[in-house]
Amino acid sequence: RFSPSVKNVMHGDIFEESLEYDYCMCSHVVEHVTDPEAFVARLAQLCRHAAFITAPFAEPSWLQTPGHINVFDLDRLKAWGPTHIEIRDSFGWGNQDDSLKVFVVEIPGQLAH
Repeated sequence: RFSPSVKNVMHGDIFEESLEYDYCMCSHVVEHVTDPEAFVARLAQLCRHAAFITAPFAEPSWLQTPGHINVFDLDRLKAWGPTHIEIRDSFGWGNQDDSLKVFVVEIPGQLAH
């Protein structure tokens, strides 16, 4: 649920988007895209302040969700140039033993460079 002050919520192809946003939130999308590095770079271009991205972290192959074509480890996340990386327990996947994780990264936007 969005705060009443949230405006310009976008749902669509970020490579066709021409507007700028103060912040972007991308939840469980980047693991599905063919070029996640280009996707993250484009998010940073669209955001004035920061983009926040969350997705499965080091998703094990035996549990990989159909449609997930990328797996992210710490080195790959660091290559995006984030100002913050957080690895958290996943609340999904029937995570009985707390071994499954998600990441949250903060990528600086245009004004942060």
